[in-house]
Amino acid sequence: MRAGILCVLMAASLAILGCGGDGGDESSQAAIDQAYEVIDELYDNEASDEAKLAATVEFLEAYPESEHTIGLVGDIFYFKGEQAGDWDGAVEFAERIRSELMDPEIAADFDQRLISWYGRAGAKAKMLSMADRFEQEGTIRFGDYFNVIEHAVSMEDWALVREYCAKAEPKANAATWRAEWPDIEATDERAEEAGLNRQGMLLVKDSWARTNLGDIDGSLDGFASADEIIERSFVGIPGYDLNIYWGRAFMMKGDVEGAMEKFAPDALIVGDDDAAAALRKAYAMANGSEDGYATWSCRKRLAIAKKVDDFELPDSSGARQRFDVLRGEATLLNIWSST
Repeated sequence: MRAGILCVLMAASLAILGCGGDGGDESSQAAIDQAYEVIDELYDNEASDEAKLAATVEFLEAYPESEHTIGLVGDIFYFKGEQAGDWDGAVEFAERIRSELMDPEIAADFDQRLISWYGRAGAKAKMLSMADRFEQEGTIRFGDYFNVIEHAVSMEDWALVREYCAKAEPKANAATWRAEWPDIEATDERAEEAGLNRQGMLLVKDSWARTNLGDIDGSLDGFASADEIIERSFVGIPGYDLNIYWGRAFMMKGDVEGAMEKFAPDALIVGDDDAAAALRKAYAMANGSEDGYATWSCRKRLAIAKKVDDFELPDSSGARQRFDVLRGEATLLNIWSST
């Protein structure tokens, strides 16, 4: 398989070298598209990670600069780093590709991604150096700060989390959100919500850092403030792991009942594995064992589940059915049927 992939890529490269005149750009793009199809086919045929990694490396070595560069280098970090544990190799490869980029737009996008890639690899010094460079250039965005914050959380560097939350705070407002997303047409109300959500994101991470630094009462106040402004999913669950962090803070304070209330929505409505494990553990602590957990969790889910407003749709026979009439019965909604 690897030899076959290499032959395709070499043939495409020769096609580029052999063409000239007005048709050069079209031929180059055609060769890139042909080579990229090899990778697509590997995914379609559920090939091994080794085969996908080999094809991705060979493509990027042949064509370091294309519309596929960013996505494929991200794949390198997945296959080399997360799957094979070779984070140093992933970083080295990415930096080699970066050195070959000439298109300023691709290079700028690549550099923005490097902050996150460095963070995933645990390359803290490189991550911070990139963020510092953006700060000096005046190009750093809220998302760049938040990438550093999230990776600092994974590194359990709580002082760094708080430092970058403070740095990001001036960008947590509607005006900066609009400036960073100029192509989004939004009402003033939507922009204000986006700015408040950024404040909530920072409160969640900063409060979790405060929890781990021993300021549990202060962190509980922070989580409560975040809960008032952070965006929620369509089932009403606050984003950015707010409930999970909040529940863990209650556990560290010794308030098991409070922790259960926070874990329950993510565990029983969303189905988050971490929240489910934490909720089961908290239930056992509160009740002396896990006996009765299944019954309790079922009742709890019904108690906290967001109720859907009544609506009316035709059934398979065309008869109109009101949802309120069907409450309490197992009902299948076929959303994807063609009309």
